[in-house]
Amino acid sequence: MEENRIRKLVDDSKLSQAEFAARCGLDRSTLNLIYNGRRSPDVDTLKKIAAAFDCSVDWLLGLTKSEKADANIRAVCDYLHLSVHAVCRLNTCAQREALDTILSDGQWCDILAELVVAQEYYLYGDGENAEFSLYKASKAFTRLAELYVYAGGH
Repeated sequence: MEENRIRKLVDDSKLSQAEFAARCGLDRSTLNLIYNGRRSPDVDTLKKIAAAFDCSVDWLLGLTKSEKADANIRAVCDYLHLSVHAVCRLNTCAQREALDTILSDGQWCDILAELVVAQEYYLYGDGENAEFSLYKASKAFTRLAELYVYAGGH
């Protein structure tokens, strides 16, 4: 682990190492070795710490920046028997595929042109044109979002 997140969790908990270890069902000496970076935690230890402090094993391992997975991601993880990190990677791949579909479609050029025109109205037009440009930009972004969802994005 590049960053000792277990050490951070112990320090943030304001518990002594003995109290922290007891809460997790660990031996204090084991926790002390992990805390000081002289030993890497095994899978069972990671699971115990994650369960005791409601954080993800992926966060403890430094695989994600989010300490806690949201309920939807946890449900998907449980259903698929995958880690939070794996589910997030799959989601990223799906988003990338949706963007590739949009870019290959060509409709995005029309939408981009509408946004450029809306920006010009906003920057160089009078008050009425500025309001119209915001409306045009809103419509263009809505179309872009619909195209993205249609292409398989989330």
